[in-house]
Amino acid sequence: MAEPVTALVPLADLYIHPFNTRSTPPDAEIEALADSIDQMGLLQNLSGYDDAAWLEGGIGGIGIVAGGRRLRALQLLTDRAGKTRDSVTVPVLITKDGDTARLWASAENAARQPLHPADEVRAYARMSDTGAQPAMIAKAFAVTERHVRQRMTLATLPIAALDALRADQITLDQAGALTSAQSEEALLAELRRVLSSRWSVSAADIRRNLLPRGIPLDDRRVKWLGLDAYRNAGGVIQEDLFSDDARILDEALLDKLFGDRLEKCTEFNRCKGYAWVKIHAKDAWIPFDLIEKLARVDLVPVELPEADAAELETLTEADDLTEEEYARLQELEGRAAGDISDDDRAVAGIYLYVDARGELKTSGPWREKPQASGSDEVATAKVETLPQSLTEDMRRTQRLAIQTALLGKPELVLDLLTVALTAPVWNWQCPLSISPSLSPIAPEKADATVIDDRLTDAVNDGKAM
Repeated sequence: MAEPVTALVPLADLYIHPFNTRSTPPDAEIEALADSIDQMGLLQNLSGYDDAAWLEGGIGGIGIVAGGRRLRALQLLTDRAGKTRDSVTVPVLITKDGDTARLWASAENAARQPLHPADEVRAYARMSDTGAQPAMIAKAFAVTERHVRQRMTLATLPIAALDALRADQITLDQAGALTSAQSEEALLAELRRVLSSRWSVSAADIRRNLLPRGIPLDDRRVKWLGLDAYRNAGGVIQEDLFSDDARILDEALLDKLFGDRLEKCTEFNRCKGYAWVKIHAKDAWIPFDLIEKLARVDLVPVELPEADAAELETLTEADDLTEEEYARLQELEGRAAGDISDDDRAVAGIYLYVDARGELKTSGPWREKPQASGSDEVATAKVETLPQSLTEDMRRTQRLAIQTALLGKPELVLDLLTVALTAPVWNWQCPLSISPSLSPIAPEKADATVIDDRLTDAVNDGKAM
């Protein structure tokens, strides 16, 4: 059997031999490898089989049994450079023995093992120390720039943490979470906790211990302001390359920016002629205690032109609307709802707030409730409260009336139940109150009260089914 020889073979004479059983790699992987070869050169020769059977079949050339990815990358580099494949030669270790070729193909597949993450970290760090930028390192190792930046972040870990990673005492995710530490002392303390724990410690648990408490980016204030406004004001953001998580650390600055922008919106709305415009920045809704002593000002409806009215009816009845159609529907509904009178506007006001979706909302218009009086003087007599038993009977009677009315509308009940179970609304906004316990519907003084049998249980004790 002839010994294998290394020869320079024109790229055009090389093909992937059937002995090379590795699946065809993605184009992106070949492009990354081509960048690596372009940057570092071909570090490992191809292994080929001078197959007489293929030569007799008119194929010719050398079949590559080990190094198919490298061959594809070299072909791509040649095509990029605008050269012909005949003009480029490649060093290939060649055998004419079929058994040897099969052995090379099997050895290539069996021996291929990815670099351990800890070794990757140290290799990237050594290249970085020589002045190589992440983009250059990514090309050299045929990986993405983000991958390099993640590994370079791990390179900042103390030797003890990297040694634990190399010994597989901690996972790559746990190592990434350790980079969240604000000091080496805190990091090493957390590493000791992880190594001594009888149970597996998740990366999320490590981050919770190490990260300062911050404001998530899905906070309504952040959504409304935008990250750029916070950054431009000098705000600090804690970012994590390993979890794609980021948090705002300066809540005081965020609140100031939030309040300042709300104040500008207040000035804009005052120009609409309201007697007052107030901000409620604390919550994503208007609490009842803010408006319990106020009365809502009714709008004066407006009759739309015939064409607009017909369009509103069409859009209202449509099942699916595009964003443009929905915006048009809101516009027409707003116009049809009308506005308040000038007299009401002179004494009315609105509240401004930002809801959970990060959208500016208005509540109102509101005005002070008129004070009851028997003459020119304000009535100061204390209003007598109803007995508790009577109040409870009234509640039960109301519940009974509603449930009785719904007995004949099962489809409506199902629709309301669907909304209550699936709609993203607050409990107090739900059309139904769903509870596992039975709600009494029979008043204590039930004279002349008729209750449908379908609303009572088996023992007919007067409670809702």
